[in-house]
Amino acid sequence: HSTSHSSPAASTVPSDLHYRASVWFEGQGLEIDAFHHAVAANDVERAVQLIHGKGVPLYVHGGAAPVLNWLESLPTAVLDARPRLWVMFATVLAVVGRFTRVERTLQAAEAALRGQPISAETDGLVQWIADLRGSTALLVADPREIDTVISQSRHKVEHLQEVTAPGRAAGYWTLGLAYQFQGDRAAARHAQIEAIASSEATGNTHMGILALSSLGRLQELDGQLRLASETYRRALHLAGHPPGPTACEANVGLARISYEWNDLDLAEEHGLLSVRLARQLEIVSFVSSELFLAQLKVARGDLTDALAMLAQTEQDARERQFLSRIPEIAALQASILLRDGDLEAAARLIAMHDLPVSQARIHLARGEPARALAELEPVRQQAEARGWTDERWRLLILQAVAREALGDHEVALQLLGDALAQGEPEGFVRT
Repeated sequence: HSTSHSSPAASTVPSDLHYRASVWFEGQGLEIDAFHHAVAANDVERAVQLIHGKGVPLYVHGGAAPVLNWLESLPTAVLDARPRLWVMFATVLAVVGRFTRVERTLQAAEAALRGQPISAETDGLVQWIADLRGSTALLVADPREIDTVISQSRHKVEHLQEVTAPGRAAGYWTLGLAYQFQGDRAAARHAQIEAIASSEATGNTHMGILALSSLGRLQELDGQLRLASETYRRALHLAGHPPGPTACEANVGLARISYEWNDLDLAEEHGLLSVRLARQLEIVSFVSSELFLAQLKVARGDLTDALAMLAQTEQDARERQFLSRIPEIAALQASILLRDGDLEAAARLIAMHDLPVSQARIHLARGEPARALAELEPVRQQAEARGWTDERWRLLILQAVAREALGDHEVALQLLGDALAQGEPEGFVRT
C-alpha cells in the first residue's frame, strides 16, 4: 500500500520489506513512494539515488517536502559523513525559497568537505556549491553578486568544451539568467541555446525544460510570440504528462501569449496550471503565474478579486524573500487602482517604489502630460539602447496618450502607427 510508510505500524516492518517495496514502487514509476520506503528501510544510499532521479531530481518533481523533511531529520554526524547530503540539503532549501538557511547549510557542506580526500567527487561538490551560490543570488536578484555569477559561470563553461560535459548545461543556463538580469538579452539567448544543446546531448531533461523556458521568455520579450509559443511547447513536451513543477514557467509563458492573442479561456487554463505547479515548489515562479491571473481578472472586469489576489501574492513573496518581484506586483496594483479611479491610493503605492512608467501613468491621470513625457524619456532611451522590444511598445502607447493630451494629434497617430506596425505580425491583439 502506497501509504504504509506513514502508518503507526510502519516502524515494525522489516527493512528488507521496505527495500523491496521501494524497488517495486520505482519500477511502477512512483518515485516518491519508492523514496518513502527507502527512508523507512534506513537505506541512505538508495534514498540519495532516488532523489537524484533519472534526468529530473525528485525535489523538483513534486517531492520537495518529503526530501526536505528527511534531510532535516538526519543527525549532523550522518550529514558530515556525506557532504553530498549537505549540498543536496542546501539545494532543496533554495528550491522551496528558504534562502536565509541556504548559506549556512553550504558552509556546513564546506566544513564537511575539508575532512575529505580530494577526488572527482569532492571537486564536483565544490562546483555544485559555487553553482548554487550563483543561482541563489539570481533567484533573490542580488545585484551585488551578479558580476561574480557571470565570471564564475563563464569560467566553468570555457573549461567544459565538450557539449556532453556534465554541468555544461547548468553553467550556460545560469550564465543566461545572469545576462538577462543585467539586461543583455542577446547574450542571454546565446547562453540558453548552448544550455539546450548540452541538455539534449546529455539527456538532462530537467535542464532542458529550464533552458527552453528561459529562451521562450526572451523570445516573448523580443516580441516573437509565435517562436516563443513553439519553444514553450517544446519545454512542455519534455515535461511529459502529467507535467512536473518545472513546467510552470512554460505554462505561464503560454498563458501570456494566449492572452495577447485574445484566447482568454486557454490563457486561464495555462495560468491556473502554472500556479498549481509553481506552488508545489514554492519557488519564485508563483509570482509570475499569479501576476498573470490577476491581469486576466482585470481583463474580465474583476478588479476587486485581482487586488485581493495581488495582496496575498505580495505577502507570500515577502515571506519567502522574493523581494525583487515586489515592484512588479506594486506596478500592477497601481494600474488596477488607476483603472478603478483611486488615483490617490495608486500615487501612494508608486511613491514607495522606483517605477517611472507607473509614475508617468499617475501624471497622465492628473492631467500632467508634459511631466509624463519627461518621466518616460530616460526609460525610452534605455529601451532603445538595449533593444528592448516589449518596453519600447509599452512606451510608444503611453507617449501617444501624452502627445494627444498636449494636442499633438499627428505625432500621437504616428506613435500609435509605429506600435501597430510592429505588433500586428505577431498578433498582439490585447496590447
